[in-house]
Amino acid sequence: MKPPPEFVELAQSFYPGSHKKDMTWEEWVAVIVAWKMSRQREISRKYLAELLASNVSDAELKKIWDSTNPTYGFTCGIRHFLTLLRDAL
Repeated sequence: MKPPPEFVELAQSFYPGSHKKDMTWEEWVAVIVAWKMSRQREISRKYLAELLASNVSDAELKKIWDSTNPTYGFTCGIRHFLTLLRDAL
């Protein structure tokens, strides 16, 4: 499932140093999401809702995340992170 440009730009907003050391994942996601325009949030939320509902494997989720050329990568926990992101959108 190819990510839309709005989600690609959102994914690229997560990079090392884009959060404070003592931030939780939820706080970090909330800060990034707050800076996005409502149309970008809606398109990204819809994409993530469909993606997560499709029951793709964690390996496929990581592959999709990596396809956005992010500067923040995951070695594990990608489904949890994408679920947090979807819920925050």
